[in-house]
Amino acid sequence: MVECCFFPRMRRRTPSRATTAVLVALSVVVAGCTAMKSVEMSSEELRTAIRAGEVAQPGQRVVVVTANGDRHAFTCQGVDTAQDVVRGEGAAGEPVAVPIGDIVGLRMPATDGVKTAAVIVSVVLAVFLAIAADAAEDFVEIFDFR
Repeated sequence: MVECCFFPRMRRRTPSRATTAVLVALSVVVAGCTAMKSVEMSSEELRTAIRAGEVAQPGQRVVVVTANGDRHAFTCQGVDTAQDVVRGEGAAGEPVAVPIGDIVGLRMPATDGVKTAAVIVSVVLAVFLAIAADAAEDFVEIFDFR
């Protein structure tokens, strides 16, 4: 441990295991702030938006529903306007190509504002409490309240 220059009896410590565990747990919860939401457009509007590059951006995880009811879940790599298909990579790494003319529905990740706000408040509160607990422990150590 390193002595603090202002308070010789106070020592700097690494974060406790509990603090680290709380921060890791909260960062995992942050990942739960997104959900797959349906794009609310008619089939024709959706196809036009896909061709224009307004939806299904490269790198984005999407679920495409075709006219025959098939669902294709993949990471979008882009729109091939020459062949009129959306190209991507499936979960197992297989190539996926869905004709835009067959697409009738699309689901994309969307952030849930309420969940995100709740997680941010929780993280800030947890960090504040961890700092306060550590400061209280240092206070007791400096003034030797035992």
